[in-house]
Amino acid sequence: MDINEDVFVIIAQNLLQHRASLSKLSLCCRRFRQMCLPLLFSECVVACDDPGLVPPSSIRPYIRHITYNWHMGTVANEFGAELPYLPRLHSVTFERPAYGIPWSVVESCISYPNIKTIRFDSSARFTRIAPYPRNVLSASSHLEELSYPSSIVLPQPSVAIGGLLIPKEDLRALETACLSTLVLSMHRTARSLSLPLETAPIEEMASVDWPALQRLTLEGSAPHHTVQHLSVHMPAMLRRVRGLRSLILRSALPRSTTGRLCILGHHSVPDTQFQDLRSLVLSYPEPSDAVFSSSMPNLLHLSLRDWPRHYDYRVLPHYHASYRSPILSATETLSIVERLHVAELRTLEIVYRADAADDDLLQHLVDAFPKLRHLEIHRYRQKRGSTVDYEHITSILSSLKTLVTVRLHLDFKDDPGAYAIDIDYEVADSWYPKLVKRGWELLEALGACPQLESVALLYTAKGPGVWVWFDRSQLAVAGRKPVRDHSLEQQDSPTRPSRWRREKKPCSPTCEYCETCARPLKRCRSWSGPLETVAG
Repeated sequence: MDINEDVFVIIAQNLLQHRASLSKLSLCCRRFRQMCLPLLFSECVVACDDPGLVPPSSIRPYIRHITYNWHMGTVANEFGAELPYLPRLHSVTFERPAYGIPWSVVESCISYPNIKTIRFDSSARFTRIAPYPRNVLSASSHLEELSYPSSIVLPQPSVAIGGLLIPKEDLRALETACLSTLVLSMHRTARSLSLPLETAPIEEMASVDWPALQRLTLEGSAPHHTVQHLSVHMPAMLRRVRGLRSLILRSALPRSTTGRLCILGHHSVPDTQFQDLRSLVLSYPEPSDAVFSSSMPNLLHLSLRDWPRHYDYRVLPHYHASYRSPILSATETLSIVERLHVAELRTLEIVYRADAADDDLLQHLVDAFPKLRHLEIHRYRQKRGSTVDYEHITSILSSLKTLVTVRLHLDFKDDPGAYAIDIDYEVADSWYPKLVKRGWELLEALGACPQLESVALLYTAKGPGVWVWFDRSQLAVAGRKPVRDHSLEQQDSPTRPSRWRREKKPCSPTCEYCETCARPLKRCRSWSGPLETVAG
């Protein structure tokens, strides 16, 4: 079969989310097989309960990323037996080790110059193995990306690891020492860092330059001492970064804290500029923060948000008992956006509680951001018994002629998921048709936006919040139906689903990787099994 190779690659890349389909395509003929191999085996999973397994020679040149999965087991001494055979390996990810990652594992990875990226998933931590050596500056100087994310965890004095309760202070001290060693050794080459707020070595990072750093993400729980530490050392650290393009700070604020997140202090004239910054994400920002007076002429994406989501905070007792959710008021949000000079802004997310400045805020968005294409608004009512004039809201937003997608969570009074978690399914089912009807009405009300493609409303009555999308191309279609986007990767993305499907019921209650359930297929493939004949 004669087909242009560039066209074939585009087709194959679109099948990456459907590995089974990509595999079937590769079996059509020998030429297709050869062209599919680099994609089929670019990402592999090593099941580390079977250590010492070396991949067959036929796929070694194609492996670019490895995920080590210990299935909650311990890290074996034979770790890394396959690394010498993978000349194109670029990144490694650690998943689910019950007792943490020993230093020998990290040392094995950073000893190979071709490995530029190390990622830990939320269950893989620097725990239980101490002490860590500190003479790794030269060995790890080639690393370009380190991801050590932190999820929202409940405040507690100890953590269960491998069946043992470990004092949290001990783990925090060990994690701080490990990250300080590894992060500082990357300061010349680091391009992307994702670190926990509590243990990120911000003070030490402020003592060296970061000439290549483009993306910095800090997230996790932020006790009072962390907030204070950040406000003191973050300005000096940011002055050391020359070409930062993305700055993300997502902080969960425990109830013991006061105030909000402030990264550049309360100065009227900031001494830090962000000439190359493209994306800025801040949770619970302080309205008087000098960052909003900084020069950001190239900013394209701005998110002034909550973390965790305020709609989860209101209904989940464990969040409510442990954390605060000091979302901005409309007046405070207006005071922030009025100080911004970001005429190139394309994407905006705001989370606020309505007050007398509500209309002024929405009108300012229309006037100040003439190139805005994607807008997400989480607007909470000031009083529980008040109604939402959504027609008035859309009448203001319809003046934004450049809008392409709009995501709205307007905290409707009749939404049964707004203040309760245990909702009768009959009540939830009766609310959904009302939400759908309202979604089509909002889409029609925004019809004055010539480039508008779709509108989404948040549905929270059943389980986690789901965006329900209403496509403009379906307005005149008989029996039109919206699309529920269940994919987790879309929860914080401003764009609509990549594949539009009419809503269908799941084929079974336990279906996890199914087209009709909108679940993504497993992206990685283990090399175990009959792969020795893969070249044929």
